[in-house]
Amino acid sequence: MEGERDFESAETARRYLLSLRRSDHAVLERDRMAGRYLELFPELDRNERMFLVGDYVTFLFEVYERMVFKGALSTLIEAGNHTVAFSANPRLSRAGGRVLASGPRMGPRRFDVQVSSYLLARSFTDLRPGPIKINGIYARDRLTAMMLVLEHELVHLAEFLLYGRSSCSAHRFRRLAYEWFGHTEVTHSLASARVELHDMGLRVGSRVCFEYKGQTVRGMVNRVTKRATVLVRCQPSEGALFNDGHHYCKYYVGLSSLRADTGQEE
Repeated sequence: MEGERDFESAETARRYLLSLRRSDHAVLERDRMAGRYLELFPELDRNERMFLVGDYVTFLFEVYERMVFKGALSTLIEAGNHTVAFSANPRLSRAGGRVLASGPRMGPRRFDVQVSSYLLARSFTDLRPGPIKINGIYARDRLTAMMLVLEHELVHLAEFLLYGRSSCSAHRFRRLAYEWFGHTEVTHSLASARVELHDMGLRVGSRVCFEYKGQTVRGMVNRVTKRATVLVRCQPSEGALFNDGHHYCKYYVGLSSLRADTGQEE
């Protein structure tokens, strides 16, 4: 594949990564990589949900490894006897992706690089068509969004390989993400439950009501994952005691069932 390069040692791969500069990374360059990726799967389009399985994430990594990193990440992985797996995780309901590292910091480790198939599948639909801002860059389709998410996770992977640790809140991560991919932020606005709740004019702490067994139930949004956790005042024998001195029962409610409570609690 275009861009392939051989490294004599892990040190030469390391030097290449530290000298890599792509701060002028243009949309056209990302589109060129997307075009090369789509050549592998001519039956798919740029907004295809089929991308959201592990094999497609692995193939996308291989495109980046050849066209951006020139094989440097693979060289470091092999030199350290590490293993890396790529997957699309439907359980990631807030993070666009993550890298899980297991094993000793200075020894062989396993890295699990995951992108959120849950968030990507809920984005670029009729309800949330895009463009969607990811890492400071607007994505207009699901493939570009997956690329931007994976770029963020590849910076994490590279930091683990180079330094043994990684944090996207640190200056070093943000510098590498900018220099390699032009990222100016480390956040996303994919269709998470929190984003959808915000679109409804609600947030954690909002008073809401919903229908349950034919009755209107009132409470407060306490937490949001794929559903909202709503705390409802109840009798001591029915619920848990909270710091405010009241007892609450927890209800797990789909967002579409919630509405703002404009009435007074009885």
